[in-house]
Amino acid sequence: MALAAGTPAPTFNKRGDNGDRIDLGEFKGKKNVLLAFFPGAFTSGCASEMANLNQAIKQFEELDTQVIGISLDSQFALRAFSNSLGSLRFPLVTDFNPKGDVSKAFEIWTGESERGHNVRATFIIDKEGVIRFSETYEMGILPDAKELVAEVAKVAK
Repeated sequence: MALAAGTPAPTFNKRGDNGDRIDLGEFKGKKNVLLAFFPGAFTSGCASEMANLNQAIKQFEELDTQVIGISLDSQFALRAFSNSLGSLRFPLVTDFNPKGDVSKAFEIWTGESERGHNVRATFIIDKEGVIRFSETYEMGILPDAKELVAEVAKVAK
């Protein structure tokens, strides 16, 4: 079961698709964060999800919100994935090494420790570092970017 709204978000410092380190704690006091966990690069569902978030990026930015995608793929796979989608305007973060430690911290890991994977999930974290929205999605169901913009707007008030 995913971490619930009202829970302080676990912090992480992981490599992004462009090689930079992404530290969730650096956004505290500065920006809201929409953290979108996706199962794997180069799948049709994940490509659609990231493309939809990218299309809504201006709305998220207007709400002072940083979008971050995260999966178990390597930094290099995520860079190629972003490029295949026309270069996403938000970072993709690798949860590759140690495998799934961020997914486990957000309690969206399923399966055995080394053979498991993250489920598709979205968290909206406010500027104080507290989760304000938490949703997991069944296989084949994608988050709706318009609904996520509306949820972010509630947090950004």
